This record gives sequence, C-alpha cells and structure tokens, in this order.
Amino acid sequence: MVETNETPTGALHNTKVLDLTIFGAGPVSTMLLGDMGADVVKLERPVTGDMARWNGPLVEDMGGYFPAFNRNKRSITLNVYTPKGKELFKELVNWADVVVENFRPGTIERWGFPFETLQTINKRLILVSISGFGQTGPYSQRTSFDTVGQASGGMMAVTGQAEGHPIAAGAPIADLTGGLFGTIGTLLALHYLHTSGKGQWVDVSMMEGMIYFMGLPLVRHARLGPSPEVNEGIPGNKSTFLTKDGSWIIILSQDDNHWRPLSRIIGRPELSEDPKYNSRASRMAQGGQFLRDVIQEWVSTVTLAEAEEVLETNSIPFSKAMTIQDLLKDPHVESRNAIHHLSLPTSEVVPVPGVFPKMSESPGSVRLPSPRLGEHNKEIYGDILGVSDEELEQLRSEQII
Repeated sequence: MVETNETPTGALHNTKVLDLTIFGAGPVSTMLLGDMGADVVKLERPVTGDMARWNGPLVEDMGGYFPAFNRNKRSITLNVYTPKGKELFKELVNWADVVVENFRPGTIERWGFPFETLQTINKRLILVSISGFGQTGPYSQRTSFDTVGQASGGMMAVTGQAEGHPIAAGAPIADLTGGLFGTIGTLLALHYLHTSGKGQWVDVSMMEGMIYFMGLPLVRHARLGPSPEVNEGIPGNKSTFLTKDGSWIIILSQDDNHWRPLSRIIGRPELSEDPKYNSRASRMAQGGQFLRDVIQEWVSTVTLAEAEEVLETNSIPFSKAMTIQDLLKDPHVESRNAIHHLSLPTSEVVPVPGVFPKMSESPGSVRLPSPRLGEHNKEIYGDILGVSDEELEQLRSEQII
C-alpha cells in the first residue's frame, strides 16, 4: 500500500478533527480517525512542535514515535498564548467537529478555552481529553507517560515472573490503549451528536484503560487472594516452549478438545485418560509443571516447521513468538497488509502498523505521510481560514505560526 493523496472514502470522510495531541496516546487516537477518512489537522508549537518529533531514533525532525502515530494528518503551527493566536484558534475550533487533546488536565483552560468556552464557539463541538488519570480525582494533576499508565493500572504487577520485579510491556500499551479508548469515545460522541445535535466532553484515562484489561486478575484476586501466581499473568504465559531449531512457540491446551489430540502428538495418550489430567479442572489442580515438562520434552525433538504442521492439522492453538524480523517477512501479515511501508519526507520508507480494522464498504487508507512541522500552514490558514499571503508572512515573522 502506498500513500495516495486521494479523496478519503472511509467512514469518517466528512469529519473534521483539530488535533492538539503530543507524543503517544493522543496521536494514536487521531491517527485512527485519519485512517478512517477524517480530515485531521495537527496543531503544534512553532519551532519545536510535538515532542515526539525529537524522541529517537532520530532522523531530522522525525523521531521514532512521530512517524508511527502521525500519518494521515496535516501539520500547522500556532502560538495560542498570543492574542492573534487565540483568534486563529477560535476559527479552527469553529471549523472542527472534534478537538482532541492529551495535556495534563487544566492546560487548555489556562489557554483560556475551557470546554464551556469552546462550546460557545461551536455548540456542536466534541472535546476528547486523554490523560494519565482523567480530568477528576486525587491523581488528575500527575504527569503520566506510557510506563506510568502501565504501573498505575496494575498491568506491570501481572507481567513477569513471580519472583521478579514488575515489568513493563515491550510496546507502549498504555499509550495505545488510551488512544483506542479515545477513538471509541469519539465515535460514540459522533453518533450521539448525529442523533441529538449535542456535542460533549469525552474524558479518557490511561490508568482506567489499563484497569479495563485487568478483569481476569481482579476476579482471580477476589477468589484466590494475593498470590505469586497472579504475577505470572494468564495461563498462556506458562505455555512457551523451545523447539529443536531454537524457536519459541506458544501451545495452548486448556480445553479438553485440544488436550486429547496434543497428548497423542507428544506420545503420551495415557495422560488424557489419567484422572489427574483428563479434565481442565484436574489439570489446573495439579499446577501444570509436569505437563509443561512433558510437552517441552516433545517440542525439543521437532523443528518449528514440524511443530506448526502437526499442531495446525489437529486444530491446536499455537503460534511462534514472532520477532519484528518475523513479522516483516510473514506471509499472513503481508496478505492482510497488516504492516504498511510508509514513505516519509526524510526520504525513508519505514514499516508501521497497517490500516485496521478492515471495512468492506468504507475502507480506510493511508493518504498522507507523517508531516513536516508546519507543512500545511498555507493550506489550512490560507485556503480554509482565508488568511492572505501577506498576513501569513507577518504571522511567521512574529513567531505566531
């Protein structure tokens, strides 16, 4: 898939989004809206822009975070603390259907634009605020980034080994989750707007996004109490095996319909008849270490390809623990366009997640690469807001844009 610069045909192609977001959670949300056809205008500070531009690995003004989460957007710059900047900001708010921000609560209020003021400018406006801890509560003024979100929502405590320290995931899952819930909130608010004519304020907390995924650990805690077992996560974390050719593979067999054929495959069919192991409840009661050992004994005698073939033939859940290199050359990933090769203004082509979900009637697309800082100032201020070339030059000279 290549960037097309085509007129968007996605489900949100008539939606206008003013994107005030920085770094991770907010840009993920607005990128998803852009993928589905929304016209996303990213407003950044003059000179420095979004801090993600300078977060490595760095090539010019395209740090690693920035191209990952900022495609399908047009970039403008604006100093909202100046009188003229405030005037232009009001015009942009009036243009937009949705404003998305992920500052610490109170920031846009200090600009002079609380939600109530925004709605006097545009009574149908939807404001989406994504923050570490939400707009209210004792922690609302705390600064947050991804690992703070993972820690505060309990995710780190259930990741890793029982005897070890809490571990953060290898990808920014709190940022991504905050962004996903921001997008869900936006879509719900747009639906309500279309049925009621009323805008609203959507409050998304990264902490609560993480807590949302803690359903199983919360129930386990209620039933079993605090336990080292909780820190080992879901049962699949105990089902990782090393093949003869050095690949890690996950094999799940909690269900009896999977355990019976697996016991035959590993050469231990009698275990599926043994009262200690012939039902899920009895296997769980045994703790699982013996079965992990006997499965590993078989896995160590076969290659990854051999294991995959027999497990797939018998409909047993499995997967190689894929590396980045594996994903980039995987035929299924390629067939689904799950990874998109994005052309950047830096003349690089970098792999990023593809457009998702797949829509049969209103598919999303990648139309624009991640933009240079202020790349679309003339296009937005001139063509949309009617600012003349002379005025634009003056705004630049006064460092308003």
